[in-house]
Amino acid sequence: MKHAQPRLSPGFLPFLVMISCYVAVTTVHSTFLSTFLLHATGSAENVKIFNIILAACQPFSMIGALVLVRKFSAIFSQQVGLGLMCLTNLYLFVAIESAAEHIYLVSAAQSIANGFYYTTYACQYVAYTTNENRDRASGIASLVANLLSLGVSMGSSVLFSLRPGYPGYRILFLFALAVSLGALAASFRLPKLTTVSAGRKIYYLHAAKILLGNRYARSSMLVALIDGMRLGVTAFLLNVLLYSLVSSESLVGLNTFLSALSGILAFALYARVVRVNNRYRSAQMGILALMAATALLLRMTPVTIILYGCISAFATAFYSTPFLNAYWTVLEKLPELDVCRPETHAVREYFCAGGRVLGILLTMLLPATPAGSALALFLITAVQYGALLLSRGIMRDLDGQSL
Repeated sequence: MKHAQPRLSPGFLPFLVMISCYVAVTTVHSTFLSTFLLHATGSAENVKIFNIILAACQPFSMIGALVLVRKFSAIFSQQVGLGLMCLTNLYLFVAIESAAEHIYLVSAAQSIANGFYYTTYACQYVAYTTNENRDRASGIASLVANLLSLGVSMGSSVLFSLRPGYPGYRILFLFALAVSLGALAASFRLPKLTTVSAGRKIYYLHAAKILLGNRYARSSMLVALIDGMRLGVTAFLLNVLLYSLVSSESLVGLNTFLSALSGILAFALYARVVRVNNRYRSAQMGILALMAATALLLRMTPVTIILYGCISAFATAFYSTPFLNAYWTVLEKLPELDVCRPETHAVREYFCAGGRVLGILLTMLLPATPAGSALALFLITAVQYGALLLSRGIMRDLDGQSL
């Protein structure tokens, strides 16, 4: 007899609308800010420094976000971040020809906006889902995100074929501005977070003490560090490698389009077949497949880069989602974290940001050759197996799952 899928809470729908708008904007940023910088300066090292700043500022901005969470509300703090994202896109649209001169400030502003946004995001995700429907919620959210990425990348590829160079970037950042305003508007329709109250002190040190003292929480922080290495590199490296070969934003858009299509297929399959009892076997297969796929990059051509990107997008759906689910379970199962969920996520962000910086530094230390890039991606993928083992231990002990 076929079991009914666990239903999602009513609060998940407006949350999905907001995060979908946010994903559309971040797709523009993650795909084209790096190519914009390459177009303006011709330096891949500048792109890597840009991404280091993007990773490094976010956790520190969360301290300010926590002040707003406790003094006003969690959603208000998030709205400040969304407002800053709108201002960043407005600047890129207005000052496109000279924006590269201040691109590191743009990176810092974007990173701060992300910090304010994600401080509240973790609390929302736990509030609007449960462990029983979290795989389904993750699958739906990721499917929508990939559909949006598909549309944005396809549209941008056509855009740059018609309006190459700065005119194309201006139109693209105008689109990002409009959608970021949509995310801000959607945030005003979110249900109030009753689990996060205002008017209390900030529990930053309390959260850090628990996260470093409890072995399950500590394991989830190590998972964030390891997963951050993947996030820091895959966010830009493939597009930079592709643009360095062909100097075509249209082809970069096509690469993102095909990767998003691969991700859509993966998350659609994930939502249908992955359950509590098989999520880690699926993740293990995804990691092994991606490790093998790095051999494609030993002979670096536009075709091999795009093919690897598609395999990466498909495999990532299966091995990254359990990492997040383990973290949500730590938040859900450790009652001592109830009073400090925003602070918990802020502390976690230091580990995630540290992983991002480590991943980027690895690409800077290895030779800038096809073999060097392939080795960096292989090592970053291989270490994900450690995160998988840690996640499995968390879920086995906290949820009593037989895995």
